[in-house]
Amino acid sequence: MNFHVVLLLLGSILVAIRISFFILSDMSSSCTTTTTITSSGGIELAAAPKTVMASTEDAIVPLPVHNISEKLSPEEQEFWKQPQNGGFEPCIEFSDEYRQDSGAITAEKRRFLIVSVDGGLNQQRNEIIDAVVIARILGAALVVPVLQRHGVWKDD
Repeated sequence: MNFHVVLLLLGSILVAIRISFFILSDMSSSCTTTTTITSSGGIELAAAPKTVMASTEDAIVPLPVHNISEKLSPEEQEFWKQPQNGGFEPCIEFSDEYRQDSGAITAEKRRFLIVSVDGGLNQQRNEIIDAVVIARILGAALVVPVLQRHGVWKDD
């Protein structure tokens, strides 16, 4: 996505906020750029002259702290607020209905779902999760998936 398009999108959400950031080039110099997003959606860029860095460690400079939350309405603050625990909730407590349905599925032993997953570890994990959901919807018992490892790890 174009840099200017991103700034325009930010401008539609947060109006008249000053953002300072560093643009690194060749890891030996930096250009401090101040971007102003105006209320009309325009963008103004003002660049400072380049300065030579002593080393690559000098190029890693933390961004200045912005108190954007002070400029937001209470509704916007609530929208951008980070949920506790990252939004994850434990799923170890199963309902009695779920346990009864699961017992009926395993007792039947007539429907089985066999899957073969491949790709990287994360892709395989996602495919196994999808297979669990599909097996549940179909009322089938999921057979332990076959993991295709040859294509990814080049082992036999």
